Amino acid sequence: MFWFILAFFSCQMFYYEDDTVTDFEIAKVTQSYNTGINKALESSVRIDIYGPEGLRRGHGSGNAFVIGSKTFVITASHVLEDSDSVVITERNGNMIPAITLWANLDNDIAILKPLGKFKITEPRGYVNNRNPDLDGSSLYFHGYPSESDGLLIKGFVSKSDYYRIVMQSNAWFGASGSVVF
Repeated sequence: MFWFILAFFSCQMFYYEDDTVTDFEIAKVTQSYNTGINKALESSVRIDIYGPEGLRRGHGSGNAFVIGSKTFVITASHVLEDSDSVVITERNGNMIPAITLWANLDNDIAILKPLGKFKITEPRGYVNNRNPDLDGSSLYFHGYPSESDGLLIKGFVSKSDYYRIVMQSNAWFGASGSVVF
């Protein structure tokens, strides 16, 4: 009986019911499931861009990371195009001005330096993929598509090697720049 209870509580349960459908699902929760979700959520930020008139022109997503004692934000370089100023917005609405340290349009990657401290965002250590065979693994990202307060999205690896990962997932405008965990 003890093992049944232990196994039962290591699962995530979903229940849905309406006039025509009743659905109950039990999914095993693994450490990698929780780790990927937590890293995606805790390090995610919205990147707001402003034009010369001071009006918001658009936004994208990004994730905070640390190297040594320095904090940075990674995003897609196309998010920053045509911007005069950049502001990093945390999940709680705290806004931090930022500067672009590096942008590469060919690889669509940009690095920002926040000009202040995060209140709730938890930057993660930067890690390169060291596993060439991630095929079939679940991946997660958290971004700010449209005008949402943030969405957690799950996908899976279709193909991988040391240099690239092909991920099958949904994405919406505004989620550009999200980091995959």
